Amino acid sequence: MESTQESAIKVAYMLNLDLPVIPPPTKDDSEELRKQRAKQEEDEVLCSGHILNTLLDTLYDLFMAVKNPREIWTILEHKYGTQE
Repeated sequence: MESTQESAIKVAYMLNLDLPVIPPPTKDDSEELRKQRAKQEEDEVLCSGHILNTLLDTLYDLFMAVKNPREIWTILEHKYGTQE
């Protein structure tokens, strides 16, 4: 069975700002594109869950409706990130 840490590492790519956008579904989509879309949607849910599970309850309540992990991450980084 996969550990939480291993699972988090596998979906961390979802936070990449340069992640290519998969276009909305069409009837002409290839099987490969459908698989990529399904994997990205699943990984988006997992990544959001990993981020939300680390938050205090008060922050969790604020972010639980946000579905995009990059949006959650960017907001948290802007609010609580450190300046080097």
